[in-house]
Amino acid sequence: MIFYKEAFKSLRISAQLTQEDIAKKLGVSKTAVSYWEREDRPEKPRPTRAYKLAEVLGCSVVDFSDLAPEKWLIEKPEVSIPDDIDFNRLLSIWPKLTESMRSRVVSTALELLEKSGHGTQPGGMGGDCPQSKAN
Repeated sequence: MIFYKEAFKSLRISAQLTQEDIAKKLGVSKTAVSYWEREDRPEKPRPTRAYKLAEVLGCSVVDFSDLAPEKWLIEKPEVSIPDDIDFNRLLSIWPKLTESMRSRVVSTALELLEKSGHGTQPGGMGGDCPQSKAN
């Protein structure tokens, strides 16, 4: 994932949020948020955290990264997926959804992963998703 640090900082300031506000809402340290804004630091949020960040900022992940919901949904997650989910149908209607609807779909999926424990346990999506391994 490419993370546009200046765009993130601008969005944070426009939303009238401090680095500490962002840190509290995402459950990370203020230092981590500071590093996300600094051009001289390589740190960036995990892709799964980027979706929550977009929600907090009231924007889309495409406003501060090259990460797109379509890319995230197509990647094969490292968790077991129930057989009753029709991903082909979801992908076929995805282009018809508004950005707000897409964001809700992704946020709901992430919440379900967190509740199931897949987003926080080793081997789950939290930090071990395909994008974070590739970057």
